[in-house]
Amino acid sequence: MGMLFKIVGGTIMVLSALVVMGTAGSDCDGKCMENALSIGETLFNFAMALIGGWIGYHMFMYGVEKDV
Repeated sequence: MGMLFKIVGGTIMVLSALVVMGTAGSDCDGKCMENALSIGETLFNFAMALIGGWIGYHMFMYGVEKDV
C-alpha cells in the first residue's frame, strides 16, 4: 500500500510541476494578447498546482513512512 501512495504522490507532484511550466509558457510575449491568460487565470492555475504539489508530497511521504 505504501508503494501505491509513493507512485500516486510522485505522479501528482510531476503533473503539478508541468501545470506550472505550462501556465508560465502560455505567455506569447504580447503577440497574441487576445488568446493569453489573464492574471487571475494564471494565479488560479499556479495556486491549484501548488496545492496539488503539496498534496502529492504528503502522499509520497506517507508512502515512505508506511514502507518502513
